[in-house]
Amino acid sequence: MRPELPLFGWTPDVDAFRLHFGTDAQCRAHVFLCRFRGRLVCPRCHGTAFRLTAHGAHCLTSGCSYTVSLTRGTIFERTRHTFLRWFKAAFYLRTIPRLSARRLATLVNVTYKCAYAWAAKIRVVLGTLLGPTRLRPLPRPVWPGSRLQGQDLRPTAADPEPSRTARRALAQRYSGHLSDKHLPRYLDEFAFDSALGRRLDALAVLLEALPAALPITYRSIVGPRPFRSRLELRLDAARWRRAFLGF
Repeated sequence: MRPELPLFGWTPDVDAFRLHFGTDAQCRAHVFLCRFRGRLVCPRCHGTAFRLTAHGAHCLTSGCSYTVSLTRGTIFERTRHTFLRWFKAAFYLRTIPRLSARRLATLVNVTYKCAYAWAAKIRVVLGTLLGPTRLRPLPRPVWPGSRLQGQDLRPTAADPEPSRTARRALAQRYSGHLSDKHLPRYLDEFAFDSALGRRLDALAVLLEALPAALPITYRSIVGPRPFRSRLELRLDAARWRRAFLGF
């Protein structure tokens, strides 16, 4: 696993985050309290004393080996990274404007695929914190999955004020280039940030909701894998052999 990097920046927000979530033990304790609210009882010996490890909690009663997972059934399921790295990713996404997945991967020292999945999962959690009324784009008379250009995000006189503000903010934040598939998550992120003005308030609400969020798979984020026939796979293999092996 890649080494842990220190927090980036020297702002009051960084100092406040370091005070409450500066170590993995603090983040682990936060996840434990949010998941079980201090009422975890061992089903074997009915003990209430537990010792927290990397991703679990071990019962401290003599002769009892019961262990409960802190990640199973949550958004952290099957993760190999520390809770501190997850919390850093949430902190950077809420405090650094126009943060891309590639930049996030550099800040938390993970792969681009991992940073992209984390950012998408966190935006899904933000959407669950909103009410039933959501900002959504109107249907576009083009093929699914098209790319939104700059003129599509410009405000018009016919749009209501929230939609106009969202269009202007997204055009400024993402240079007017968003895909239709991921646009609803970015609209949920904009609505969440608008409802909670202070960045640390938004981060506190998000960190309370992360341990209770349900698992989200990478395949559900990027969509189903396109079907490819055996003939296409054989042709790709033949092109690869000619290009790299010369036959």
